[in-house]
Amino acid sequence: MNNLFYCSNLDNNAPQLDEEELAHLRSLRVREGDIVYITDGKGLLAEGILESFSHKKCQISLFKKEKQQLKLPHSNLALAPLKNTDKLAWLVEKAVELGIQEISLVQSQYCERTYINTERLMRKAIAALKQSLSCFLPVIHEVSPFETFISQVQADCCFIPHIKKGETSAPSLYNAHFSSVSNCILIGPEGGFSEVEISLAESTGWLCVSMGQQRLRAETAAFMACAVMHQKKAG
Repeated sequence: MNNLFYCSNLDNNAPQLDEEELAHLRSLRVREGDIVYITDGKGLLAEGILESFSHKKCQISLFKKEKQQLKLPHSNLALAPLKNTDKLAWLVEKAVELGIQEISLVQSQYCERTYINTERLMRKAIAALKQSLSCFLPVIHEVSPFETFISQVQADCCFIPHIKKGETSAPSLYNAHFSSVSNCILIGPEGGFSEVEISLAESTGWLCVSMGQQRLRAETAAFMACAVMHQKKAG
């Protein structure tokens, strides 16, 4: 499979690609009669023939559909919105490449940004999906309050990188026990979490962990969280 296109609806055998996907077809110089692969981002991979193609529409005849199997555990990267939206978009791309299945945006006390264009993030996620030849597009949630998120998140193991005031260390995230079913890591904003937020998280079962001796930028910590969950999944 050298190319992959995205279509949210593959219910019929003649899917219609939107303008961005048609532009993708042109950029890859796909010709009539070529085999194309399409995913709905929910695990379905379809194979078909490009029958006709113009600037406004194309006709694809599907002859094979196969449901891909998603390896457990389920991974949820939760993070406070970054000040720099370009860095956040980059992080979403890396999360898709590493197989993260859910991205949750959490509004905490020290956040400097309260609104995020999740449609833009989803476009970045779709581009990363196609580039990495993956069939699974993560769910990207709108920004929710800290208190709401930590009380409603559904994950067997929940980790929050933070060294509490007066302490010099915490259990290492890299050596922590991860669930074989579902895990979530919550990364704080550039200013970190407040002690009130940490206390509230711990009272609902979240575990404070360390990501090493060096102080990491928020986007670096989030990327490392993705890598850890990917490694645990692969292992």
